[in-house]
Amino acid sequence: MREYRKVVTFMYKSNKYNMYLDENNKRFFLKVDDRGKFHYVTLNELIELMNLFVPNSTIYDANSDFLKEKIKIVPKVIKSGVAAVLSISLLTMSAKEYYEGYQEEINSTQTTELANEKEEVPKTKNNSLLNENTIQNYVSTSDAKIDNSKVDTYIESDTYNYIYIYDMEYLDKVYDDYEVSIEDLYSVIDNNVSISQKYKNLLYEYCNAVVTKYPNAEIRILYENLKTLKILDVTEEEISNISHEGSLGCYDREYNIMYMLDYYTYEKGSWQYEVFFHEMSHCLRTRWCEINGKDVEFQVEGDKFNNVISAEALNSLFAISLLPYREDNITYQLQSNYFNIMIECMDNYNLADYVNHSVSYFTYKLDEYNNDDNYAAIILDLIQIQYNEYHGINYNTIDGETNETYLIVDDEQYYPIYDYIAKMYYNKYITDDMTYDEMEKIADELINKISINIPENYNINYNYFYDYLDTHYNEVKSVNKTL
Repeated sequence: MREYRKVVTFMYKSNKYNMYLDENNKRFFLKVDDRGKFHYVTLNELIELMNLFVPNSTIYDANSDFLKEKIKIVPKVIKSGVAAVLSISLLTMSAKEYYEGYQEEINSTQTTELANEKEEVPKTKNNSLLNENTIQNYVSTSDAKIDNSKVDTYIESDTYNYIYIYDMEYLDKVYDDYEVSIEDLYSVIDNNVSISQKYKNLLYEYCNAVVTKYPNAEIRILYENLKTLKILDVTEEEISNISHEGSLGCYDREYNIMYMLDYYTYEKGSWQYEVFFHEMSHCLRTRWCEINGKDVEFQVEGDKFNNVISAEALNSLFAISLLPYREDNITYQLQSNYFNIMIECMDNYNLADYVNHSVSYFTYKLDEYNNDDNYAAIILDLIQIQYNEYHGINYNTIDGETNETYLIVDDEQYYPIYDYIAKMYYNKYITDDMTYDEMEKIADELINKISINIPENYNINYNYFYDYLDTHYNEVKSVNKTL
């Protein structure tokens, strides 16, 4: 029996949906009609909704009978409750079978309305997106070996010759256990003829900062990437074709190429300098290559819980921590502010852990710190949804009207984020003997940290943090009075 926890209710293309996470942090959607009844989504809806939350996995199946278009879908399925990653060739080969299996379940339940929810979807087997027998039928040919721990480690297949590594502790599956010194990094930079001297000087500074600031960070991926890294100067038009409009830099991990704007000077303290450190911090942690005949991917995003925006925000925090000066204006600003506050409160996680582990490890350590049962993943998904909504609505309008193909979420849906952060911050800094005025100064500090350089259109209800403080204050006084 699978259990589902509600994350958010949102509008997309004039339809209302609920998104849930199951106990393995896999996303599940139900459509909500005007009467408040629930219905399964179609495959087309599933593909679109998944792409809202796990973007950048684009596949084109020219032989598809049911989708004559580019489809964006996560290359993974569920087998006996465990995530099994399929090769792209197997996925496209199985796409029609996936659809037919899904449609078979839809046909058997489509005419039956799902029960109204109270706190969550009823915990019955029929609420799974696909039943286990159907899933088993089309993934049974895969021999993927999966480390079934709470956080991402690795997945590998001998038949399809791939291995995906999400945790640096498992590098020995493809690399010998060797040490890399700062001199080794300098040497491969010097010997790489594809890098101009302008960028070599920046790379020296970057590598020295990593080794000095984070001596426990794994740097073998960086070392291997530096051997063949290409850094290309491109125009704004060229980089927008590679990445997205407005992009200032891009690292392509499939080809190990960094694209940087050709007119940048990269002086310390400049935005361009920070952009270079941000893109290099991707190069430090991620790599796609072939080793001993296997397709190997080293990824920070993770498989058990994949959250691209969280990975980007943590990457931004790591990058600015390497700078030889204080910098508050960073990419993924609001999300980075959130995570900076969380990490400030935590005593069991630091930014070296971002390099060595996946995003699911971050959620695990958050749950451990807060004594929660698999709740951090919900907060991180809400944070990504808030990012997606802001960038969809504010950058995709037609004649001043919001394009209905972008999701819309009521502001109150984000209050669990504020509860989560306020609880961490107040528990760390507020003591029982403080007056209310002293506590209010702590709330002021928290709001200042959240609001650093964020656009006003995020519409964060800062009064909510004072309301939460009132509740916290009354609870403290009530406990003290009882004692």
